[in-house]
Amino acid sequence: MGAVPKKADPNYISAVPDRSFDFQAIASVLGIMRSVSVPLGITTPDQPNIASTIWRTAADQKSLIYYFDSATTPNTFWVQLADLNFSKDTPVQSLTVTGGRVYSGDTAKSFAPQKPFTWLVGDPAAKK
Repeated sequence: MGAVPKKADPNYISAVPDRSFDFQAIASVLGIMRSVSVPLGITTPDQPNIASTIWRTAADQKSLIYYFDSATTPNTFWVQLADLNFSKDTPVQSLTVTGGRVYSGDTAKSFAPQKPFTWLVGDPAAKK
């Protein structure tokens, strides 16, 4: 973990949008996550605890931004939670990530109304 920068490196930060250390920190975290991810398609039948990494996510708790990095697309995208409406009567929305859709950058405006999913009702009396 000593390789993660503790301050802005002028050699990198000048190429980062807004020249913000926050972006460099997220890029560093995602880079580390990529280096320890299991490649897509790897199977190890005798080691069921190892599975291909499909998604890597990082959360900026200060700026309330969630970052997503997919193993099936070449881009990282993010959602600024401040740009979403979490009011009680707001329709449910989602970001479609199937069907060859590729996102890059801030995707808050790409969310579209969806039907809410139905929760499975558990039966506490049914114990096995």
